[in-house]
Amino acid sequence: MVFPRGKAGDDGRGRVGFLRLKEWFPGAIHQTIRSNEVWEYHLGSNTWHLIFEPDGGNHGPMKEVLLFLARRLRANPDDAMTAEERKRFEEVRPWWKEYGLANCHPVSMIERTTSMAARKRTTNKSSDFTADRPIASSKADRLGRTAFANALAERIRGWNGNESLVISLCGEWGCGKTSLKNMVLESLNKGRRSKVDVLQFSPWEISGHASVAGTFFRELGVALNRRAEKDPAAKAAVQRMKRYSKVASFGGTALKGVGRVMAFTGVPGAPILEWFGDAVTASSEIAAKGAEAQSESSRELSLAEVKRLLAGDMAKLKHPLLVVIDDIDRLTTDEIREVFQLVKANADFPNLIYLLMFDRNIVARALDSIAGGRGNEFLDKIIQVLFHVPQPSMKRVHEVLFGGLDAHLAEAGFGERWEKQRWSRVWLGGLSLYFTNLRCVYRFLGSFSFQVSQMWHGKTFELNPLDLIILETLRLFEPAVYEALPSRRAILTGSRVAGMLDENEGKEARKAEQIALLALANELRRHALSEILGALFPALFGQGHPDRNSMQRQLRVGHERFFDRYFTLSLAPDDVPQADLDYLRETFVNPAAFVERCESLKSRGLLAAAFERLSAYRHDIPISVFPTLITSMANVGDILPEQDSGEVLTMDTLEYAYYIVRACLKRIDDESERYQHIRDGIKSASGVRFAVRLLAMGELLPDGSRSEFLVSDEQWGSLKPLVLSLVEAAAKDGRLRKLEGLAYLLSRWKDWAGEDIVKNWVASELKTRNDALWILKAFLSTTMQHSGERVTYTRYMRLGVLSEFVDIDAIERFTCSTDITMLPQDEMRALRAFRQALKWREEGRPPEYHGGAWDGANPLEEET
Repeated sequence: MVFPRGKAGDDGRGRVGFLRLKEWFPGAIHQTIRSNEVWEYHLGSNTWHLIFEPDGGNHGPMKEVLLFLARRLRANPDDAMTAEERKRFEEVRPWWKEYGLANCHPVSMIERTTSMAARKRTTNKSSDFTADRPIASSKADRLGRTAFANALAERIRGWNGNESLVISLCGEWGCGKTSLKNMVLESLNKGRRSKVDVLQFSPWEISGHASVAGTFFRELGVALNRRAEKDPAAKAAVQRMKRYSKVASFGGTALKGVGRVMAFTGVPGAPILEWFGDAVTASSEIAAKGAEAQSESSRELSLAEVKRLLAGDMAKLKHPLLVVIDDIDRLTTDEIREVFQLVKANADFPNLIYLLMFDRNIVARALDSIAGGRGNEFLDKIIQVLFHVPQPSMKRVHEVLFGGLDAHLAEAGFGERWEKQRWSRVWLGGLSLYFTNLRCVYRFLGSFSFQVSQMWHGKTFELNPLDLIILETLRLFEPAVYEALPSRRAILTGSRVAGMLDENEGKEARKAEQIALLALANELRRHALSEILGALFPALFGQGHPDRNSMQRQLRVGHERFFDRYFTLSLAPDDVPQADLDYLRETFVNPAAFVERCESLKSRGLLAAAFERLSAYRHDIPISVFPTLITSMANVGDILPEQDSGEVLTMDTLEYAYYIVRACLKRIDDESERYQHIRDGIKSASGVRFAVRLLAMGELLPDGSRSEFLVSDEQWGSLKPLVLSLVEAAAKDGRLRKLEGLAYLLSRWKDWAGEDIVKNWVASELKTRNDALWILKAFLSTTMQHSGERVTYTRYMRLGVLSEFVDIDAIERFTCSTDITMLPQDEMRALRAFRQALKWREEGRPPEYHGGAWDGANPLEEET
């Protein structure tokens, strides 16, 4: 690798550096930083003093950034650079980008580390939020239910054991039944030893794969066997249960048969009797499969006698057995019935407590078919003590939601576009209705955290956080409405397609879309949804002309530029990341860094879009940065793309740059202060195009008017030599002829410096055919015409204007023998327009005709 300055000294400590694949060995004595690829950094050599340009050969800044800063960030990737570190990093980066190894040097490592750290902090946030994950301990109780759990546990612990007990804990899905159950069990286990053994049976886990009854008796047997060594009564109960199941097998079959006969003869109660026979049969048959061989004498006992003996064994247990059955309401209808068959058939054994957890409405409907539509009454016959999950205050539920959102809002870069007043309106206007229990809250926070993680670009969040919250709420709780939004992009954002309707048609179209969207929602929430959608899409719901600049600054979904981001959770190839815009705004005070980022955006085809978006921030730029802002805009002006569509209403990028500066200067009332800012900015600049545009906008026109009045005539006269010096310097070193908008620049130069100076310069540049084609391209004009869906671009050449700067005959001599079909498209268009203009001149057409009076058969038209 060839460095920009001389070679190292011969003191034996350093050697000239060189690059080889992914390794850089600048010298023999070095300290090391290693990232993903090997990178070795030598500090003891004069090499660094000789090659480091930004600070006159002092390698201190390079060392500080590439060694110490890189080392710190690598060791602590969650750290953020200080403002001073960021400044030094930006000073080093341009040099290293040019002379370093782009894919493995510490500059890339630093950028990668800080970006990954920001992403890591975001993606890890709220990772513990899962919609169906209950709390395991009262320590996590956010709804104040610990006291209720302790009271229920105390009642279970204090039960005397002489009878069976069936307790139910009812509540709708998502109300926290399982969490409450966990707190009850935690309370039961407090102390040195528990007085209640627990069997947790979850039929939901085996639903559809195994017999509920079979699995229950297996687990019940295991629970009793665990006691057998310390409690002889438990061992006896296990043996007696086997005998009971043996006898019950016949009894259950008999009951089932009797039920069928009763049903055939029309006797009431037959479904219940047949159902109970199923219960006894299923329970006993499955239990008997695991039983040891029984003595013949057991068959001589009746079912009632065996059950009485088993009850006596169960009564002798030292401690009761609590059977907890959760998630009953998640089972199929047949499985729900089977669970209650088990409980009904076996609930009256001493020392057996059931804690059943379910949504009462769901279970009652499942039992209706065997209880003649009286499922609720049938439940009351089985359940002795019925509790409902205590309803938490909405304040506490919402505090959990707000806590999760606050964790995101505290993240640097996420909450800077938070709109507190708009949040209050949306929340009170109806968003709160969607968060009625913890399941809704946790479900939302879990998915929201994932959505957030997708839209970070470095330390910048690329969406409006409030809009994302609202849309994610709709996605989860109003899916039909959410799915209908992407296809309505134009009318939701009030973009041009929707705006082409006249006023009455527009109102009718908006009203129809409102009705169509609201019809997709839950009827009870439609009024609230209207308020919510109005906060997202003011163009459709009640605000025909929202502040477009404000919506653009806030990255709102209601702006057509950002709409797609919210549904794809990605940036389109032609979409400018907010991180780049933020960086441009930060580097107004650093012209070199500003130009570097603009060059990067231009290489990605995003520079024009970036300046259009920057214009939305023009009223927010601090006055303190105005002089360097003008310098930055002047220096970048020469690379800004020029609008070449021929569309009158379309602004080119240079105009956006001008209006950004103009808006800033307009905020300064004192004319002398404005002049001082402009003068200081231009004196420090090297670019031409922006400086010319800025000066031209304050020029006194022939009719005595001005486009803008930013400075006095005397002050304008003092600025003109500064701008002319920039033009002349660019003409001398060859930059001028490479600039876009050359015809305009030459015209202003001619007006301010005289025709001869400009014409002589053009003549000095006109030496070959390529030079002739260059000047023709500069003076090629374009117009665009709309006719329905047809768009026609017409290219033409004004010979009268061209002749003010160049000898027409000389151009003709250079290009007369050129085969137009062999030229690139831009040169072909220019030469074709030039030859057409010459033909019109030979035909005696007036000069004005050459400026654009053509008929529909003009061969220069191009249809798209």
